[in-house]
Amino acid sequence: MARETRTLRTDIAWSTPDQINVRGHDLANEILGHMTLADYSFLQLTGRTPSADEGRVYNAILMTLVEHGLTPSALAARLTYIGAPEALQAAVAAGLCGLGSVFVGSTETSAKMLTDAVP
Repeated sequence: MARETRTLRTDIAWSTPDQINVRGHDLANEILGHMTLADYSFLQLTGRTPSADEGRVYNAILMTLVEHGLTPSALAARLTYIGAPEALQAAVAAGLCGLGSVFVGSTETSAKMLTDAVP
């Protein structure tokens, strides 16, 4: 007995033998070569492409993650916000209170060392 084939389709992505569609956009013709990695990531997370301002901010956020990764102060802020989203000030304070000589403050120490080393 021949097996029936069906297309698996979700709102996130689906494909046919000649097309891959991601969030309503043709991968080959609308995404590759037309979107930045940040724009594509935003599309995957939100289901829409970012505005110009959103794209700039989102790209900056991604760059800071690449630069510093997930530091303890960032995790403290994130977890505080997840636990109490109505208290944004507490999340910001948690992040700021976690800054010190190992993370973030280390940049200042490095800058001082370089300044002292250069005549």
